[in-house]
Amino acid sequence: MMLSGGAWRWPGLSLALAAAVLSGSACAGDSSLGDADWVCPAVIRTATNVTAEFRTTFPCPSGTAAELAIGADTTYSVSLNGKAVMETGHLPDTPGCRYYDVLSLKDLRPEGNELLIRLYSQGMDSFQYMGGDPGFAFAVRGEGLVRTSAGPIEWRLSTADRAAGVPIMTGQLGFSYVWDGAAEPDAWKPVAAADRVRKAARMPFVRRPVPPPRTVPAIPSRIVGQGVLDGSPVPDDISTGMDATETRARPSAAMLTGTELPSSDGIRVSSDAFGEGFYVIVDLGREECGLLDLEFDTDAGTVVDIGHGEHIASGRVRTRLYSYRFAGRLLARAGRQEYCRWQKRMAGRYLQLHVRGAKTRFVLHRATLRPVLRDVREAPVPKALDARRAAIWRTAVRTLRLCMHEHYEDCPWREQALYANDARNQILCGRHAFDENGDFAALSLELLARGLRSDGWLGMCMPARIDFTIPSFTFSWNLALADHFRLYGDREFAARMMPVARRILDRRLSELKEGLLPCPGGEKEYWPFYDWAPGLDGCPRLPAGKLRFDAPLNLLLIQSLDADAELAEALGERATARRWREAAASLRTRVRERFWNERAQRLESYLGEGTGTGRAHELVQALAILADVVPGDAIEPVARKLSGRSDWVETTLSQSLHKYEALCKVGPEYGRLALRAMDAQWGRMLDAGATSFWEMKDGWKDFDGAGSLCHGWSAVPVHFYATHLELLTAGGRL
Repeated sequence: MMLSGGAWRWPGLSLALAAAVLSGSACAGDSSLGDADWVCPAVIRTATNVTAEFRTTFPCPSGTAAELAIGADTTYSVSLNGKAVMETGHLPDTPGCRYYDVLSLKDLRPEGNELLIRLYSQGMDSFQYMGGDPGFAFAVRGEGLVRTSAGPIEWRLSTADRAAGVPIMTGQLGFSYVWDGAAEPDAWKPVAAADRVRKAARMPFVRRPVPPPRTVPAIPSRIVGQGVLDGSPVPDDISTGMDATETRARPSAAMLTGTELPSSDGIRVSSDAFGEGFYVIVDLGREECGLLDLEFDTDAGTVVDIGHGEHIASGRVRTRLYSYRFAGRLLARAGRQEYCRWQKRMAGRYLQLHVRGAKTRFVLHRATLRPVLRDVREAPVPKALDARRAAIWRTAVRTLRLCMHEHYEDCPWREQALYANDARNQILCGRHAFDENGDFAALSLELLARGLRSDGWLGMCMPARIDFTIPSFTFSWNLALADHFRLYGDREFAARMMPVARRILDRRLSELKEGLLPCPGGEKEYWPFYDWAPGLDGCPRLPAGKLRFDAPLNLLLIQSLDADAELAEALGERATARRWREAAASLRTRVRERFWNERAQRLESYLGEGTGTGRAHELVQALAILADVVPGDAIEPVARKLSGRSDWVETTLSQSLHKYEALCKVGPEYGRLALRAMDAQWGRMLDAGATSFWEMKDGWKDFDGAGSLCHGWSAVPVHFYATHLELLTAGGRL
């Protein structure tokens, strides 16, 4: 999704309701942290964007290995005896149901071991962080060894990582960063009784059901642009200043001693560039997602501003777009120094450094991202694919990997947020892209279920508190739940989620008027979004008190009732299945009666007040085919227009799944046309140099320059190539 950040309010979701509906689920918790304390010094309880360090020592009299169970707010890192155990661990949970990780501790020493835990507490809500209960708890267990956070611990704030005055990167991601390499560290002090806010055993903890993503070694990069700045002073607003500062390019040979990174000797910048300040642009070679990682040698007081992005426009990385601020700052100490931003992943292909204040030297040794990836085994490319489709497949799989960390996420650059609509595409594709058992997809669906609101709709993202939701995305969750059971056959998970499906669907059926589901009204509560297409983007929103019926909302409800009826039947809930099938049949008849335009041979998109453009939409016709609403004699005429040129508003990449599925459903002839259209659309992205697939067909140019170049919903070719290609190519090539 593409949403302008920084303009949201964050009232509480009905977490108590969600926990009640999910009774018997993971939220029941376990006791793996034993008598550990939930540690939270007062400053962390009341501040935002805080980084702190905690250390404890313990002997290991027998054996050389143990396990560390750790639960934490926002992000943590762990090192043992100076060696990293977990470089960045983010736990996307809710205050009412915490996750913990179990990490292996190796090479323990009999005489003593130092465990160092760094904790980042964001404090402020965002699209993948729900504040509440800041702090952490841990338990170390091995043969003859038990040490928990109830024992002696020392702690200190990180003075290098500034907390106050740091800008918001995006409302979806949270804070940017300012790091002061010259800051003197605080003294260590003991964790006091007042810093231990409760026993972890009284908090609902459950082990994260999938392994956490891991950090892999930094990738090589290359300097592809360099020059001097206009001599303006260090800007207060880092991102705006970087975006506005005039630059003058210089040949690399005249300014640098090399361009390839990393470099043990370092790339030295010519001192004649120091006076005005200089810049370099670094290319990672492809879209990446990970931890910002720099190493350089310079003078004390040098200011290094770093912007990151997915493309180059007008000779620079765009660091300021609307309220988005894609830049941070390092304040150097004297000498060679390293910085790795472990608190938050970043994504893009390019880094731009603006350096001011160097006096005697600036030597760059490393500037890159250290990728953070889930350990998954990629399925082989289907042998039936030709070279072009194989390239599309591989790029789509890479897009998926860049958009799956703690849960499925829409895009790694701008949001890193879990949306049900996006996740459904990703779950369908992930089943064929990776050799997995479905636990990761289940985690994403369960996390979304925790956002069940008192009105029976799911929150727009989870974990998050957002003052409005997208009703149609709730039905994406219902469909994805049925998909998950069909793909993985996980009865236990389906049964655990069925109370949520029942709450959603039965609430909708109770709201029917004139035999149809009305669009929920309320500009501050509901965004009736269906596609990034004119007339379907839900803008302006429907005011409260207005009565309107939206064809796509009703069509998605029909599909959800049908799909979850099959699921209920499989789980032995025959009465529920029968009731939902009957409701779907009744709704199907009513939608056909009210929305079908016999003369134009299509469905209208809206009925009632605030009906938008009045234009017909490809997405609506596709959903109508999938919901069996199109009259039988009109199915082929609709499919012909859907697969060719028409005056209907085109479906965008975000909802292309429905269009292509509808065409495949009509028959092989139309399925072949769908695959040709897919080959052309995704092939154009490859021809334009895409290393991951875009949010919209015009890439970064969409949304006035803020379009994402890596978006999980655009992995859809994997699903179609895997499920339709062999059938549709039977008897000859396309």
